[in-house]
Amino acid sequence: MIDYKKLSNKQIESINEVMENFDFERVENVMDCLKWKWGVEGRVPDIYEIRRFARQLLADACIGLSNLIEDKKLSLSSGGFTATAYRDGSLSLSFVVEEYDHFTVED
Repeated sequence: MIDYKKLSNKQIESINEVMENFDFERVENVMDCLKWKWGVEGRVPDIYEIRRFARQLLADACIGLSNLIEDKKLSLSSGGFTATAYRDGSLSLSFVVEEYDHFTVED
């Protein structure tokens, strides 16, 4: 459950903006096609569960960032989603099916 007392009005507005414009139907279709299951029930979530989960992840990123002192952003990932909160109040939400990163370490 989201503790709205820990969020500023700007953060709430940003979360609402993301929730209004993100294509949750597309995510639901992808999850259904891939039989992407969540939780102990082991079933594909419906769109209401997906939306509720995304809203919570966005709020958690905002609240988490406000608890940090020096970081300029905070990203949280779970269930295929990544929510990123930035110090300037910006938010981003993505749903990732596949990703690959290769980092090199210089001596």
